Amino acid sequence: MTERSRRILLGACAAAVLLLLVFLLWLAERGAPNATITSFPNALWYALTTLTTVGYGDTFPVTAAGRLIGTVFQLLSLGLLVFLVGLIVSLMRGRFLPLLRLRAAKKRPWYLFADRSAAAFALAENLKKEDPAALTVFAGAQSGDGALPLPAGAVTADLPLAELVRLHKNGSTCAFFLSEDGSKNEALAETLSGLPCRIFCRSDHTPDTVSEQFTFFDRSSCLARLYWQQHPVRSVSEKIILIGDGPDAEAVLLQGLQNNVIHAYSRISYVVFGDFGNFRRNHPYLDQVVTVGAKDSTNDSLHFIEKPWNTDGGLLAAADRIILCCRTEAQTASVAAQLLQHFPVGGDVSARLSAPFSGATVFGSDAALFTPELVMRQQLDAAARRLHEIYRAQTGSGPRWQDLNGFTRRSNLASADHLREKIRFLLGDGADGTLSPAQCRRAADAFAAASAETRDLCRRMEHERWLRFHLLNNWQYDAVRDNKKRHHPMIVPFDTLSPEDQAKDDYAWELLKDLTDAGN
Repeated sequence: MTERSRRILLGACAAAVLLLLVFLLWLAERGAPNATITSFPNALWYALTTLTTVGYGDTFPVTAAGRLIGTVFQLLSLGLLVFLVGLIVSLMRGRFLPLLRLRAAKKRPWYLFADRSAAAFALAENLKKEDPAALTVFAGAQSGDGALPLPAGAVTADLPLAELVRLHKNGSTCAFFLSEDGSKNEALAETLSGLPCRIFCRSDHTPDTVSEQFTFFDRSSCLARLYWQQHPVRSVSEKIILIGDGPDAEAVLLQGLQNNVIHAYSRISYVVFGDFGNFRRNHPYLDQVVTVGAKDSTNDSLHFIEKPWNTDGGLLAAADRIILCCRTEAQTASVAAQLLQHFPVGGDVSARLSAPFSGATVFGSDAALFTPELVMRQQLDAAARRLHEIYRAQTGSGPRWQDLNGFTRRSNLASADHLREKIRFLLGDGADGTLSPAQCRRAADAFAAASAETRDLCRRMEHERWLRFHLLNNWQYDAVRDNKKRHHPMIVPFDTLSPEDQAKDDYAWELLKDLTDAGN
């Protein structure tokens, strides 16, 4: 039983006792000589004037039993009054007043939050900046981090999320489940399945079959996408050092390997310090993606260093960038302090920290991660859908987007995520890193006017990106495609593809024009 339910039950019991005492007072007084309390309404009037300390004096008990009951009323007057007033105020704050405000805002978009965590508050603040007209509602009884101030303009309502969704009914409802417990989020989110709302669920696991109503995401993947968007690779021969391990570091490395296909003939070097044994076991075909453990002048390379990160100052000094991404912020700050104090650093230093750190660029705060773009992925999802539609139109086959399995959707999302790198390749220093219609048009025009040699490079880049994504998700070559076994006949070098299959990679570049048309 909740605290609110207990208070209601206690109030009901108190009211019942009060009515019983009034009844007994009436029984004691009604037949007495000179009695002023001769009916139940008289007794109730006396009780109320006594409990409220008004005491008009027009009614009063004359019998011993009546005076005894009257004494009880006098003793209870102040305490019961305070209790009843508190109960009424509590009810109004907990349900009545929020309901009034919710009903008054039924025509506005609603953002519903299932928890009151730092992540939820950060996303609510960012949503308010992007959509000031929307109403933010934190559902359920008070819980979470009470030290954090409620976002400006937000409403709290001690109501189940499903009841709030049914109350809104206008189709512009979004529900967010952002606690760190992914299985709990999934269970709660499932209670809204089929109701008229979009559901955004934080979880390390994305079901293979999921309705369009749901969007699953995890914090580490958001962090990795954000980092590489804000700090893209600029040189085909960049030297990158990653210090740290754990989910965030693994996500940064994985996103880098998948997305940093910036040229058909790049030779980016990744050097990793930390425990990446689990990462290597989960990605057994790494050596088919990059050259592992050796220098390569024609391909990207990946080196796992088992020694402590501070055993080779020359390697640190030669790096173009150093990424610090340990399991905790305290560990990251400690490594940053040692690195900047004791070693010459020639490249940029980025640290996964929430607060500023002198000498390093910080990334990964809740305010930066829990944004509409990273959590709701509206622009990315729209681009992924259009990619799939273009592919279906070119091939004349394939399931609709809503019928795709989870992996194929993720594949399309990864392709859409690479659009920024395609724009940078086409526009060079003129790219600003966004997917604005104006920039997409410039890139689309550049692709349309590209020479045969440049178009060949574009096709090679897209096939390499596609190949990496599948290999990193443990697909292998087979002459017959089998999604369950993760076999695909296109997992071969670009030069072995037929001219027709090579030309199919144009669809990912042609999306740039499609995005331009959609923006007009």
